[in-house]
Amino acid sequence: IGKYTIMVANQLGNGRVISIEPSRENYKRLLTNIKLNGCKNVTAINVACSNKGGTGRLYLRFNDPAWSSTEFKDGRFSVVRLKTLDRILEELKIKDVDIVKIDTEGSEERIIKGMEKTLKRRKTVVIFERWNSKSTYKTLEKYHYKLKNIDRKQP
Repeated sequence: IGKYTIMVANQLGNGRVISIEPSRENYKRLLTNIKLNGCKNVTAINVACSNKGGTGRLYLRFNDPAWSSTEFKDGRFSVVRLKTLDRILEELKIKDVDIVKIDTEGSEERIIKGMEKTLKRRKTVVIFERWNSKSTYKTLEKYHYKLKNIDRKQP
């Protein structure tokens, strides 16, 4: 939990990483890993990103504690706070974002719709897994983003 957060934080120097983790259990693990790796440039937030605020259900798989989704009803669930990425960035007083990495097991479109102010403001690299690709692509194309598939082959 936090593999990419820590990797990027260690390479950024003066840059800042915002790491969002909706699962309470995984959030605690994330905080531990950030501390163990001495990452002073990371802000961790325990919330689920969406296209609106409020509360929602976060489904957790019984056999995989690292997997969670607000989209796919699989296993037990917990009630979590929902916020848009635009709102989170506004609260943190962050205007410029270089890269957003989304790994949400199917909620990509909602998250991207919840960051429309960020997408309008400047070109931000958005990396995400393809779950709801057609509708997600349409949202990004609306803001003149060019889409490129990255297929990471395992050796």
